[in-house]
Amino acid sequence: MVTYLFYGLLVYLLFRFIFHFLLPVIRVVSRVKQQVNGMRAASEQQFRNQTQGNNWQSEPSSKQGSKGDYIDFEEVK
Repeated sequence: MVTYLFYGLLVYLLFRFIFHFLLPVIRVVSRVKQQVNGMRAASEQQFRNQTQGNNWQSEPSSKQGSKGDYIDFEEVK
């Protein structure tokens, strides 16, 4: 009789541990992994977009160099 109570209590505690602790932790870990993977993919896409010839920063410098203007800067003491 006492062994049945012990096994019943053990099963109850096991289910309580699984459904109140283990499953929520697994769900949180999977959500965090999905968010990290999403951010990584967005970052990689942004990097690809920047490296595919969308270098708008290099264009103005080439236009300025073609003018042939030279600005002489004086040293500040």
